[in-house]
Amino acid sequence: MNLTKIALGIALACGLVFAQASTDAAKPAAAKPAAAKPAAASALTMSGKVVSVDAIANTIIIKTKKGEDTLGVDPAAKITEGKNTLALGDIKPDMHAVITYKKVEGKKTATEIKINHPKAAAPAKKEEAPAAK
Repeated sequence: MNLTKIALGIALACGLVFAQASTDAAKPAAAKPAAAKPAAASALTMSGKVVSVDAIANTIIIKTKKGEDTLGVDPAAKITEGKNTLALGDIKPDMHAVITYKKVEGKKTATEIKINHPKAAAPAKKEEAPAAK
């Protein structure tokens, strides 16, 4: 009988300890405020004509309406021309590019470069001479 009481007491004590530990483990997760995440750099875009590319230094210089701008190129940047994937070294001066970049600590870093060919201006319509009567 004494052994039964002791075993029952130990089982109850272990159950209470386990129950208390599991509720304590759940409380801190709910009580902790969300850790402040560093501000994610928002995606920005620019477009213009490529002035030069340095595949070794991972940089590209592009001429926009506002002037020339130098950007670093992320090694994981996606570079495409239509459906074709390009390497940074495949980009040549005078190509037209649309660049998606992020600005971190004042530096612009390209994350995506799309090479495209701007549509040529539509030819001007020729005015027809009025029909002679």
